[in-house]
Formats: sequence, structure tokens, C-alpha cells
Amino acid sequence: MRNFSVFYIEKGRFEIKEHEIEKLKEDEVLVKCLANGVCMWEASLYAGIEKLPKNSIIGHEGIGIVVEKGKNVKKVKKDDYVVCYKWSLYQKLKEDEIKKFSIKIDDPSKYIVEPVACVINALQFYEIIPGDKLALIGAGFMGLLNLQGLSGYPIEEIAVFDVKDYNLKLANEFGATEIINVKDKFEIEKFKNRFDFVIECAGSQKAINLAEEIVNKCGKIAFFSWHHEKRIINPSLWHTKGLIVLNPSPVIGIKRNIDNFDRAIKLLENKKFNLEKLVTHRFSVNEIDNAMKLAIEKPEGCIKVILIFDI
Repeated sequence: MRNFSVFYIEKGRFEIKEHEIEKLKEDEVLVKCLANGVCMWEASLYAGIEKLPKNSIIGHEGIGIVVEKGKNVKKVKKDDYVVCYKWSLYQKLKEDEIKKFSIKIDDPSKYIVEPVACVINALQFYEIIPGDKLALIGAGFMGLLNLQGLSGYPIEEIAVFDVKDYNLKLANEFGATEIINVKDKFEIEKFKNRFDFVIECAGSQKAINLAEEIVNKCGKIAFFSWHHEKRIINPSLWHTKGLIVLNPSPVIGIKRNIDNFDRAIKLLENKKFNLEKLVTHRFSVNEIDNAMKLAIEKPEGCIKVILIFDI
């Protein structure tokens, strides 16, 4: 059977190639990918910050529909909407790997599961105490998903810091008690040592520096973002403030054997997480270069880029 996938070639070069997919086994399900997110991992590959072996198939944020199943598959039926992974038009999955929705999906791009699963993992790890004062640094896609997840917590305040007015406007809609643009005329003094818990979602050196300054003594900093470069920290400040530093990596959820994908599906279905305003740009997978350039540049008004698999 013919298949089409996006392959990593080198910096600034992804290619769609046709290849064969093996015949379906009795315990497997064939899924047609409908939409797939562009994560900062793929953007970092395209920008040359990260590397993979040449001709690696990439992608990990897919949603698709079941088009065929093996004769021993019992829990999945044709036309079920399910999680898929790679930037491939067709994907074979074992029945026990399937994560399926219980509803019919109107717009697949609004039901990207993997990022929500990452946030659910982090929320379990944060161990927020009722009445805490929180700060969120970075109101990009993952930062705003964190905010959606935190909006129902019994906390005193959650201040959101970013450099883009559009992102901060969304943060205000999603429950921020204060929004702060740190790009122009930002005065840090009023925020120093103010917050019990700081969540860093910006992935930059400046965000680390800000987190160290605004967290209170004996407070916590969670580095949610994946930093793709070496960073400088201030261990003396960490010591004298008595800080607790957290790394809520998705690997922790895997180690704990907690199925955050199933939880994410349910929370997307009941709109506890809502991607409608976060998915700002959709591209045909045939426009892969334009999609990647936009995902890297992230101009004002761009939150999340989605690839539509309309090959």
C-alpha cells in the first residue's frame, strides 16, 4: 500500500516522500492522519538546532481516523477518531496502543492530544498548594495550555509574563489575574520575591533570569519548557533563597505509568482544555516549508501551527 510521510533531511529541508506500508496484521489498526501539530521539536530540527539521522520520519502530535482493522481487533471500529503520531498519511498501530475519542470530531486540528497530555503530567507534578501566588512566564501555546489547566485551582493569583500583546490578551481570557508585557518599560522591582511558584514556559535565558528574581524564598520554579541550548543559572541565589526546582518532563508520566493521553482526551472532549483560540494557523502538509518558517518566526498572532494531511 502506498503511503506518504514527511522525512527529515537536513537543516531547512523536510521532504514528503512516497513509500510502501506493510500489510496490516491481525492485531493492528490502520489510521489515516487528519491533522498533526508542529511542535518546537520539529521547528528546532528545521532550524538546525536539533538533528536526527537523515530520512527519519518526524512528527508526534497527530489525530486520525480508523480506516481498517485486523480481524482480531475488538475494541476499535472503523471511523473511530484516535491519536496517531508521525507526519505520515497512514499509520499502523497495535490495538493496545490505541487512544480513542468517544465523540465525533468536527475539526481535528482542535483535538491535538499530545501537548495536553504533557500539561496534565506537569500539573500532577507541580503539587500546588491552595492559596499559592503563581507566575507563568511565557504565554505561547504550551504556556496557555498550562494556564487553562491552572484556571480552576484555588490559588490567590496567577500573573502571566510575555512579550506579545496578543498572547497576553488570550492569557487574560483564560484566567490570568494580571498580565505583564516584559518587552517595553518593564520594572521588575514590584515583582521581586512575590511568587510562591513560578512556571517557566518560554525556553529562554531571560525567562530563567526572571524566574529566579520573582520567586519568593522557599518557593518553587518549574522549568516546563525544553531548552535547546545551554543556559546560565544562579546557584548562589537558588541556595540563599532555598528554592525547589522542578523538571516536569513527560518522561516522568511514562515512568509513573499514568495514562495522560486518555485523561487528555476526556478533558478535550468536555472542553476543560480548548484549543479553538490556540490553533491560529493551518497549512496543507504540501506547504510544509511555509508552515515551518511560520512556526519558527512566530509573529504576533501566531500561537499554534497545524498541518492538515490532505495529500
